[in-house]
Amino acid sequence: MNYVITGSGVAGIAAIEAIRSVDQAGSIVMIGDDPHGFYSRPGLAYYLTGELNDKALFPRTVDELRKLKFQYIKRHVTRIDRDQHLLELTGIQAPLEYDRLLIAVGAQALPLEVPGTNLEGILKLDHME
Repeated sequence: MNYVITGSGVAGIAAIEAIRSVDQAGSIVMIGDDPHGFYSRPGLAYYLTGELNDKALFPRTVDELRKLKFQYIKRHVTRIDRDQHLLELTGIQAPLEYDRLLIAVGAQALPLEVPGTNLEGILKLDHME
């Protein structure tokens, strides 16, 4: 079985853990375009206040992730062909085949449209960048 998960957040990692609990042999590919991979996005606010250190933002060690036996592709999905079970990705010519696809891209906060949101030091806290 070929599993593909789009999104590198907590839902994607939880899905990989769930798959591995019932299928040790299946191929799992996670696709994400965040340059930092999996980290605790909710923890960012606590990092900024000094309540968490930067290592605490990464709740899984490299060894823990390696034990889940999945491939991470740092790309962006440009097209899904549901009939053929294919994904097209930026920078890759050949489409990626899948048997099961999970779209777990999460959400982004909408920018506030009130006076002052364009002032220096005001930011939307969606990701580490």
